[in-house]
Amino acid sequence: MRDRYGIQYFQFMDETFLFDKRSARRLLGLYREQIGLPFSMFTRVEQMDEDFCRYAAAAGCHSMWFGVESGSEAYRRRYLARRMSNRKILDAAEMARRQGIRRMIFCMVGMPFESRENILETLELTKLIGPERAIFSQYLPLPGTPLYKVAEQADLLLPSGPEPAATALGR
Repeated sequence: MRDRYGIQYFQFMDETFLFDKRSARRLLGLYREQIGLPFSMFTRVEQMDEDFCRYAAAAGCHSMWFGVESGSEAYRRRYLARRMSNRKILDAAEMARRQGIRRMIFCMVGMPFESRENILETLELTKLIGPERAIFSQYLPLPGTPLYKVAEQADLLLPSGPEPAATALGR
């Protein structure tokens, strides 16, 4: 792809990339030798360590994307089953920064039972991380996810069917 189409950049969009660090290192070693292009990758802060950040940077990693979701540890633990502490998030972001890797984070707002205080915690944590890019998205209830079930059980979902505006217009 690099040679045939002139690709200049790759993105590894698998947040489970680091679950097997030995395989990830082997892949990145081959990537550096045979491809040699800059890349970004998705990751989970629970899997990051200084050694891997150093290795990834040497292989050409210029940015890591990871989910913060919420700045509230209690909310993440209770509703998102994300058990990482804010300290772990900050440490992971700092490890990447020390290796010259840009930090890109994902956050959500408008989740079931999220308070104004939770949102302010998310903003504060984002400021502390100091990411090069932060994406804040509105929570979208996806069927089959644990948070969807929470919203469904609390009767927080809108009924499915035609949108009210379309109905009012006779469509």
